[in-house]
Amino acid sequence: MADRFIPDRLSLWWTTADDQGIDRFLGWLSDLVRDRGQDPILRRRIVSLLRDLPSGAWFEEIRAIWSWVTGQARYQADPTGLEHVTDPIEMDRTIAAWGVVLEDCESLVAYLAALCTAAGIPWAWEAQAKPRARLSHLALRVWDRGSKAWIAADPSAALLVGLPLGSSALPAGGSVVFFSSEGERMKPTSAVGAMFGDATGSAGINMDWGGLVSALLSTGSSVATAIGGQDAEKAAQILTAGAKGAKAIGQAIQKKPAAKPPVSVGTAAAIGAAAIAASLLL
Repeated sequence: MADRFIPDRLSLWWTTADDQGIDRFLGWLSDLVRDRGQDPILRRRIVSLLRDLPSGAWFEEIRAIWSWVTGQARYQADPTGLEHVTDPIEMDRTIAAWGVVLEDCESLVAYLAALCTAAGIPWAWEAQAKPRARLSHLALRVWDRGSKAWIAADPSAALLVGLPLGSSALPAGGSVVFFSSEGERMKPTSAVGAMFGDATGSAGINMDWGGLVSALLSTGSSVATAIGGQDAEKAAQILTAGAKGAKAIGQAIQKKPAAKPPVSVGTAAAIGAAAIAASLLL
């Protein structure tokens, strides 16, 4: 901690140009979050959020923190050519003063992670990349002591396309790499692997499978309907592309044993179409 300088805002644009830069950035961000999670301001915030919950209500604690962050925020992309992270303490002070913050994915998950740190809830980074982009999106995984499972927490996807706690918007054709709360790189997996669950379990982090399917189907349908109202041909292209790509995925999954129930071709096609539609918004 002592060897890393932590400014109020971290410039990301140059730090995420390669794998080394991403590791360095998430190392900085992890230090920032762990430091701010010990601040009395966030400790008082946690007391106010969790004081009415019984001891051992682990998932309810996660949900209360999640609801606070998503309820007090609006998604606002950074200016073109500029990326920054807002200090979690600054975000909390802004909420106290104005009742709302306008931030993008890195700032939102940093605030969420800092609050989880203050509450003693384990978490890990979910770093996503679209093709030709080293880091296109940042979400979180939070450990539920009750179910002994990692829960996806993607506040940007919640604000943009309504995905609930337990689901994250995966990049079409992209990849996902997990980093620990200390900023250490964990096992990388493909977006498809994360979507359907890592059968090897070596990463220790899996998607809420049923919740993700339900959320993506709902989101994909809504997005396609909205696009179709303006451009029916574009909507048809999105759904057709998703169906073609996911059909092969569904067939492959059915041909080999899996740790989770096999996915039907029709379901896989629908999920693929929904994922592509949802990814257009991020």
